[in-house]
Amino acid sequence: MAGLESLFGQMTDVWVVVAYVISMFTIAAFRPQQIDRPDSWRNSYSCFAAYLIIPAIINAVMDMLNTDAPRNPFGPAGAAADSPMDYVRMLVPVLSKSLLASAIVFGLIALKIGPSSTENE
Repeated sequence: MAGLESLFGQMTDVWVVVAYVISMFTIAAFRPQQIDRPDSWRNSYSCFAAYLIIPAIINAVMDMLNTDAPRNPFGPAGAAADSPMDYVRMLVPVLSKSLLASAIVFGLIALKIGPSSTENE
């Protein structure tokens, strides 16, 4: 059952990312007048880029530093971490989701609230 929950959790992340990318590019292409704070808009894209790049870099470095024999990924759920690197590995998904959430929040902050100036005329 844990594998199924993990799969649906990953699918949710994928759909959130797809919705973010489509909405950000749609706003930039068709409604640029709705972007009220360009600095927050750039921060949003920076956080999204960090969401894509930083976890991959951390995992690659952790794999290069880990010279131990491969461990069983299907161990008991309550097992304690073996080394400090295991704690870093546990924090990577938290960092990833935090960066995605920050990208979404910055994107929303950058938008105007209320009708645009073309709708008032």
